[in-house]
Amino acid sequence: MDKFDIESLQENIHFKETKLYFQEVMMTYQIRAYRSAVVTLWSVAVCDIVLRLQHLIDLYNDPNAVKIVQKIKGEQNKDSKSSAWELQILEEVLKQTQLINHADFENLKYLQKQRHLCAHPILSDGLQLYKPNKETTRALIRNTLESVLSKPPFYTDKIIPTILEDLSEAQNILVKKSNVKRYIEDRYLNRLPLEVELKLYRTLWKLTFRLDNVDCKKNRMVNLQILFILTERHPSKIYQHISEDKNYYTNISNSKNIISFLVFYLSETNRNFFLLLSESAQTIIKETCQKNDFSMLHGWFIYENLADYCKIVFVYMNKNSSFIISKIYWENIFNFSDSIEWDNQVNQLMVFYYCSSPSNNIALKRYNSTILPFLDKFNNQEKIEFLLKNIELSYKLCNKETLKSSHQALRKHFEKILPKEFDFTVYPQFNAQTLQETSPDISQLNKLD
Repeated sequence: MDKFDIESLQENIHFKETKLYFQEVMMTYQIRAYRSAVVTLWSVAVCDIVLRLQHLIDLYNDPNAVKIVQKIKGEQNKDSKSSAWELQILEEVLKQTQLINHADFENLKYLQKQRHLCAHPILSDGLQLYKPNKETTRALIRNTLESVLSKPPFYTDKIIPTILEDLSEAQNILVKKSNVKRYIEDRYLNRLPLEVELKLYRTLWKLTFRLDNVDCKKNRMVNLQILFILTERHPSKIYQHISEDKNYYTNISNSKNIISFLVFYLSETNRNFFLLLSESAQTIIKETCQKNDFSMLHGWFIYENLADYCKIVFVYMNKNSSFIISKIYWENIFNFSDSIEWDNQVNQLMVFYYCSSPSNNIALKRYNSTILPFLDKFNNQEKIEFLLKNIELSYKLCNKETLKSSHQALRKHFEKILPKEFDFTVYPQFNAQTLQETSPDISQLNKLD
């Protein structure tokens, strides 16, 4: 490891106080004062650990960090001249937090031994001070940077209650999913070890899909959003995590409302997530998808493929012609797959849904929720002609005065995409409905005698 490597790791030191202290280590190392460099390095490492604990206390009131600092302060009060607390704090941090692991701890213990050799004369060697060589000193600096100083200030798994409380308080401000994502990643997730993220996921699963107390009801949506974010961050790890503890994740609520949240979650994952669950859990989910509009629309994963799902939705629309699919539901449906084939299938589903409207009022509502927000989906001649053909077949849509302005706007959009020579008279009813009425030219009236 050369000088450049050390300096590059030095740039990753989190706390400005530690960076300042570490400059002294580098100065003594560069002038070959290796004994002083090792002694100072140990002090810097211990101070950095204390700073990390205080960081957890100040920002998150982490209970383990509070406990450790209080214990060390008690030891210092007993004997202010003793340095025994320095190794003790490392032992406590190893046992109760995720700040360091066993390998890091052993590296720091070795640094402490080297520090003692450098700081205290050895009687058996004629009161000589130990002097480490350049290679040893460089290795100690490298290990300390990698083990502690250059790592972000990770949290203990006891921080999870703090995260949940913080999100509960902030959820009314963090309305959009994108805002929730930025908030939790910047404040927590980007500094959490993977194993703590998985513990957070496990806790949220229980709160979102199993329990139904007052707090769970209040926070269910924000908890669901965090589950989405964690799954997006580590899809394969989450899948493995569930597969290794199926009994825990199969234990879900029987409440239709809670199952609807689970259906929504599963709709944005790979179908294999659903197949991980037990037969009993799958049965509950399937039954909910058959009895609830929202769950039916989002429960694509209970079918062998998306084509089968489309057939079921088509039949459901035919039997339940009065229900309204909102814009956000269509957005979710489009996201079930990113293939061109799926985009075309959903487009056709939207056309059928609109053109099968049983009444004037429902047709207008469906136009506003299904056609108008997704004009960009009708982006080629084939899709436009499919819609025009079905509008033409639906006589009532072409004979509703309330839909006239909507269809005129639709025609304007089509004219931007279709070739200029496109013949709208092939669809006579739509053409007659959407022809713009020409106002009389009154400019000539002044010339009349």
